Amino acid sequence: MIDIKKIKELSPILNISAISRETGIKELTLLAKIRRGTELNVKEAQSIELCLNKYGIKIIDKD
Repeated sequence: MIDIKKIKELSPILNISAISRETGIKELTLLAKIRRGTELNVKEAQSIELCLNKYGIKIIDKD
């Protein structure tokens, strides 16, 4: 499952506004979590992952 650390890492190339619209997560909430490093709850993480998968983006751990 995607975590806030990975989203923060990818934020320069992700459109956070579009992700928030697609997932229903408030943009300011998502931006604040990215800025502060506050972890996503399970529902948020699943929504973001489904959104990215919908557009053919699969996040994998490089470890």
